[in-house]
Amino acid sequence: MQRRKRVVFTLIVVALLLAFTETSLQLFYRASVGTWLIRWGAIPIYETDPVRLYRVKGNLDFVHKTREYTARYYTNALGMRTDAQRRLPEDPKPKDVFRILSLGPSFAFGWGVNYEDSYIYQIAKALRVPGKRIELINMGTPSQPMSYQLRWLKHSGGCQPDLILQTVYGNIPDIDTDDKLPADRPHVKDGYLYSTEQRTFQLWLKQIRLYSATLFYGWHLYAMLSGQAAANTAVVGDGREFYGKMGVAENGMQTATLARYKDYMDFVYAAVSNRPQIVFLCIPPAWVVRPADISRVPHHGIRINPLYERTKAGMLTSMLCSNGVNMIDTTGALVEEDKTKKTYNLYDMHFTRDGNKIVASYAGPMIQKMLDERISGSRPQQALSAPTPSPPAQ
Repeated sequence: MQRRKRVVFTLIVVALLLAFTETSLQLFYRASVGTWLIRWGAIPIYETDPVRLYRVKGNLDFVHKTREYTARYYTNALGMRTDAQRRLPEDPKPKDVFRILSLGPSFAFGWGVNYEDSYIYQIAKALRVPGKRIELINMGTPSQPMSYQLRWLKHSGGCQPDLILQTVYGNIPDIDTDDKLPADRPHVKDGYLYSTEQRTFQLWLKQIRLYSATLFYGWHLYAMLSGQAAANTAVVGDGREFYGKMGVAENGMQTATLARYKDYMDFVYAAVSNRPQIVFLCIPPAWVVRPADISRVPHHGIRINPLYERTKAGMLTSMLCSNGVNMIDTTGALVEEDKTKKTYNLYDMHFTRDGNKIVASYAGPMIQKMLDERISGSRPQQALSAPTPSPPAQ
């Protein structure tokens, strides 16, 4: 009986200590960042949509404020991000308009910055087409997969764009190729976006893993101590202890990736009758650019090697471009500039204003060259062929 009491007493003490630690660290995060950890990316800006399930609210005027940034979000009546004028796309499209359609998740939306500071806006503003004025339609929607926006494209024709800028966030091979939606779909409640309507025990455990302040700061501490230990033993302290095993982007991956991009383009050309030029923008996660940031995500279940991801992105980009796919990989430019500038926010891990500016400065001239070549006729319409083999990553 005495032993049972000691065990129960010990369990109660441990539970109270864990509760105290978790509460204290949650309060510390709240004081540091300006919002609760469970709400770090949750803001009430969404509404349901009959075609793509959800979108940013129409006619929105929302100030998004954290300790790291303050941004104001405007949308037009269709939930597309705009400047304060909230203009709708002209229908039919005037003959003197060159229309750019931006598709993608929160990075394309311009999360954490004012509209004029987003890379999409800066790219569009700098482009020049003889005899045309540039019009930008930004369909970027936070947390929205490609298939949802492709579904909208199929139903609407995309407002007949002349150029589609598709942001590919994270892993180049992971793109949707059609408008099929998953069976377990997200839903909107009181303006907030939830990943699913079904609240299961497994989902509850996942939420604890994602939003536990103890795990969040525990990994930070472990990374700091491990990095110091690595430095003391003359080992490169770049966080390699958190990475998965280094692999290679083999020809099989290249062939499958090219096929997926071909399917994506075929879908777009079937949905949009005027066959717009398509340009893909690869945006890497923060921890690929700044490997120390990997310490933030292992407790999410992510086990990747940032150094390999850089190599793979460069190799796949080269392969796609050599086979007629306009892919722009911004990783190298961000890695180089991040040595002296803060390109990603620390907590939010979206672009800072500098990060957006770097992407625009790097990608803009390349897109302009693609447009000039197409207008002059020196660059043919995008065509696909068998992939050119590339050497494996070292």
